[in-house]
Amino acid sequence: QGRNTRIVLVCGLLQMVHRHLAPRSEDELQLLRLEEKLKADGYSQRTTSHSLSTARHFLGYLKDRKVPIEAVQPSHLNAFPHRPRIFCVCHQSS
Repeated sequence: QGRNTRIVLVCGLLQMVHRHLAPRSEDELQLLRLEEKLKADGYSQRTTSHSLSTARHFLGYLKDRKVPIEAVQPSHLNAFPHRPRIFCVCHQSS
């Protein structure tokens, strides 16, 4: 149990440091905004972490296809192999 406590503390410290570093790209800004929104909406840390990971993959997917985030259409999301439920819910209303 002591090892797990140390891991949690180290992860917490790394997250604190990461939040205070300037974002390196527009993608990082988007991810920080998503993280803040998920936390403000009351999502668990596990859901937030999973969503951020999926969002990173989606941004990479878009970058590989040279699709700017502003140009994303439902067809891009439907073609994404790891389509998350949280994005599906957000795009259903648009």
